[in-house]
Amino acid sequence: MAEMIQPYLPLSNNEFAEYVRLNIPREWYFLRYFPLTFTRTFDFKTLEGNETLPVTADIVSFDSPAPKKQRKAIGAWNGTLKKTSISREKDETVIKSEQDAQFLAEKNNDTQAMQSIINDIYDDVDFVTNGIYAQVEAEALSIGSRGFKDFEDKIDGKGNTTKDRINFNIPAENQFGCSADWSDTNTADGIGDIIKIMNFAEDNDKNALNYAFITKRMLANLLNQKATKERLAADLTILTGRAKYQNFTLADLNAYMEKFGYPQFEVINRFVNAEQPNGDSYIYQPWKNNVVTLGPTLQLGRTYYTTVPQVPNVEAQQTYGSFYKITRYGKVDPMLDRTLAEAYVQPALSNRKNLFMLNTANTQWSEGLTASEVEAQG
Repeated sequence: MAEMIQPYLPLSNNEFAEYVRLNIPREWYFLRYFPLTFTRTFDFKTLEGNETLPVTADIVSFDSPAPKKQRKAIGAWNGTLKKTSISREKDETVIKSEQDAQFLAEKNNDTQAMQSIINDIYDDVDFVTNGIYAQVEAEALSIGSRGFKDFEDKIDGKGNTTKDRINFNIPAENQFGCSADWSDTNTADGIGDIIKIMNFAEDNDKNALNYAFITKRMLANLLNQKATKERLAADLTILTGRAKYQNFTLADLNAYMEKFGYPQFEVINRFVNAEQPNGDSYIYQPWKNNVVTLGPTLQLGRTYYTTVPQVPNVEAQQTYGSFYKITRYGKVDPMLDRTLAEAYVQPALSNRKNLFMLNTANTQWSEGLTASEVEAQG
């Protein structure tokens, strides 16, 4: 911490704090489905909320070299929730270039050049802000479509693989497979699968299921199913006296669902860019495409967060966003400016007894794995 000196390219403290406070990059699903909730205690008891269902810290294991890889809980880890962070750096070459440009701009009273330099610094603030939001978004959507959070694989010297898991323990009776793979538009009946779950919920004194969370790609499968088109066309014929056996829209589908007291579809279309330790990046969809989650409200859970403390007795610039802290500081060896976003934050499912999950690509739930994924595991 002794190396946390004032940034070589400092910003006005007041302007920096105001910029971070007001900076929300875009629309985020987690702010709607997993609203931010402050907590003084950041532990597993917090994630459980007031529910009787436990949240457990499982160790999930499978044998890497073996052709058959069956995951099972083999124990528990310490359950310590970890800090989320992302940073961006300017190295000595960039710092010197920016300082030279700043000197010339001040000498020539060039306000546009000065503003361009400031904007470049704020680009780093935007980068880490987007990154921290994207990390929380990815976690929330992944949990919302799986019911658990897995950490990175750990491989021991014998080739055995384990991973730590936060398990929200959705009741097994609330996890369903489909009658037929939803990609098979001739035989699948997605609405029928949802009606089956609704009937089960009603028969077992669960809350009414008012919303179904679905990806844009899976919605396309549902709308293309012969059974869906027949249901919607028949209903339109009754209403208007004319058939409309053609391409239906989300609005058509939700109008039909509302009429019969079925859940309204909430469409999730989010892809995030993940960077690996070696610098390579890839784009993926955090909400598992073949899973539809059903619940009584639009709120699937909460995003719990607590304050990241200030580092005392340093010249770093430190300020807070909505649930995270951003720090700007310099280092001497090597010479660099670093912009760092940190958060103690964890999305968690709530009202879990009344959440249901449907695997649209497997007749069994199978942890949301498609039939082909299960087959590939042995």
